[in-house]
Amino acid sequence: MWKVLLLNIKNTILKLFGKKVDITAQQVSRAEKDVEQYLSIDKENITSIVANAIANLVFGDAQLLVSDDTEMGRQINEVLQREFVKAKRNYACALGTGEILSVPYCVQNGLERKIYVDTVTKDRFWVTQTQGTDPTEVEAMADVKIHNNKVYQRHTYYSVNNGNYLVQNKALQGNDEVMLGLIDEWKGIAKEIPFEGVDRLPVAIGKCPAGGHRPDDNEGRPLTFGCESILKKIQNTIADFETEFRRKKVKVFADSMMFKSITDNNGNTVIQDIDDDVFLKLNASEEFGTEIFSPEFRDTSYYNKLQYHFELLEKQIGVNKGILTELSTGTATATEIRRSTYQTFCLVDDIRKSYEKYINDLAYGIQVLLVAYKMCPYADYEVKISWSNALLEDREATYNQMVQGVSQGAERVAELRLLNHPEESLEEAQAVVDEIAESNPPLGSLFGSGAPLEE
Repeated sequence: MWKVLLLNIKNTILKLFGKKVDITAQQVSRAEKDVEQYLSIDKENITSIVANAIANLVFGDAQLLVSDDTEMGRQINEVLQREFVKAKRNYACALGTGEILSVPYCVQNGLERKIYVDTVTKDRFWVTQTQGTDPTEVEAMADVKIHNNKVYQRHTYYSVNNGNYLVQNKALQGNDEVMLGLIDEWKGIAKEIPFEGVDRLPVAIGKCPAGGHRPDDNEGRPLTFGCESILKKIQNTIADFETEFRRKKVKVFADSMMFKSITDNNGNTVIQDIDDDVFLKLNASEEFGTEIFSPEFRDTSYYNKLQYHFELLEKQIGVNKGILTELSTGTATATEIRRSTYQTFCLVDDIRKSYEKYINDLAYGIQVLLVAYKMCPYADYEVKISWSNALLEDREATYNQMVQGVSQGAERVAELRLLNHPEESLEEAQAVVDEIAESNPPLGSLFGSGAPLEE
């Protein structure tokens, strides 16, 4: 539906927004290919499997924490919590395609004014200008509608210059700019929306940290970037395996003349086609004349070949066994198990850092809208994420170690409490600990600090 955008992106940006941008045909083709590969449902999608498996490890047991003691913090928390519910799905898309773009927007259309978030895939947005590694201008195809059998595209240009943030909306049908109001859903959208007092572009770009194998490559790449050869081998092996079973499902051990024959138009006798799923009996016999083929001798070799390719792909994307293959821990010690997942944890940790930047940028974009639309006064806020370290540590062992540290005076009780209450800050945890201490004083303090009681 948006092929026109991909083929004519430079002309589209120039026509609608008067911006000359340097986007190569290779970039356009690569973005389209990356997204199609991740979204494909025609056959086994290894890229999608890997991205979803890693996303589960990244976000499993995680909690998003936003200080909500002010109205601004409360409203930012409300929007971010809705987005965090979709974190696995959205960031799996970022890992599988390389990048996603999320933009907060504010509307009032029948309900009270609220802030929502639009997220688009890598093939629907372009960073058209940067300052260092910070984006300063981004173009996105925000929406596509079909009206009277014609395809309409809504394009949005986000730019920041000397503290001024400008959002421009334009509509396109074919190669012609048209009015936004031609589409009912776009009638309330302003052509230009200016904002003041920003220090960066208030949009969020979620990037896969895999990189493009070059130190100066700032474009987001899929987790499986550079693994095209091994992905193709996996697909071929799976296809060969299925073909082997399909062709060898039935094996006939009888003379062809024993089965029903027909005569063609030339008087020649031919054997009627035999369906693969049919069991045929010999004439005047209760015995079957066919036998199910069980290719056990091929099964092992195909399986081993597939496992070898899976292991190689895991090594290429930088994870341990357990993503596509089985993680065998039957005789391993706890230390060995943690060591066997350390490489995976390193990738997971890089993705978490990427997501933390993404979610903080998104929070900043929400803050800009809250102030601009006078939904609440500005106030400081803090966004934190409590991540699970289950890949590396035994929670019970960690807790017991902390208890020993507290008993020996090497750790604070408040830090021990944080293990069970990660939603609290250290100051909040300390306040609760002090409150508990006041309501449950040590036994010795009940008798004063003087001499011991006489017998």
